Amino acid sequence: MTHNKFLLSIASIISLSFLFTCASAQTNEKQEWEKDNNSKSKAEQSYGSGDDVEWGSTDVAYAMTATNLMDMKVIDQTGKKIGEIDDLILSTKEKVAYAIISVGGFLGVGDKLVSIPFQDIEIRKAKKEAVINLSKQELEKMPEFKSESVESRNYQAEDVPAMDATERLTRGGTEDYAINAKKLFDVDIIDKNSKKVGEVDDLLLSQDGKVVYGIVDVGGMLGMGKKSVAVPFHHLTANRTEERILLNVTKEQLEKAPEFKFRNKD
Repeated sequence: MTHNKFLLSIASIISLSFLFTCASAQTNEKQEWEKDNNSKSKAEQSYGSGDDVEWGSTDVAYAMTATNLMDMKVIDQTGKKIGEIDDLILSTKEKVAYAIISVGGFLGVGDKLVSIPFQDIEIRKAKKEAVINLSKQELEKMPEFKSESVESRNYQAEDVPAMDATERLTRGGTEDYAINAKKLFDVDIIDKNSKKVGEVDDLLLSQDGKVVYGIVDVGGMLGMGKKSVAVPFHHLTANRTEERILLNVTKEQLEKAPEFKFRNKD
């Protein structure tokens, strides 16, 4: 009898130990799940809600648009064409950090892409041209720009060593690299419920290259009946892994926002 009670006690201890281990494992799994879920939530959280978005109106101040800069011819100091602006690199501080210039080749074949600091480019809007203090030969000798995923870069503007204009121009690079402007165009904008609410049509830039507004197209079908809305750029959150943009407003809120109209697409 005593022997049976002893065996029963051992069995009870083993059972309790097993249950405790399972409960502990479930608690750890729950904590890990909540941690992952919270991380995902933070990663996909946009910078505001529809209630505090200061929509831009038709007369919103801006100096130029991103699409007008793209394909703009690039000339040297003598006025000779040496390339074209192919894309813009936006920094983590919501400014155009670099212009990606296409040089060489013929009809888009055999050309080379190089990055030039935006601050070293003179934009002449009236003539639709960009001026840099480099020759075509110097551009062709520069390191080739290759698009890299943002996740593999960890640059911050304050970590970049000081350089004079000549060194910046000849060195190239993509310090403080956040995302290519082209990647933002025609990418779905979704709300917090993962419903599509629009697409980015263009970016409005200040004179010093700061991205002030994203122009969002909402509504319509096949390009007909759509409405453009100027959304403060900091309210748009790019999710690069899934190639979508997050905006914490509903489609109805976008449709009720003031309509934006370009000034002759300048």
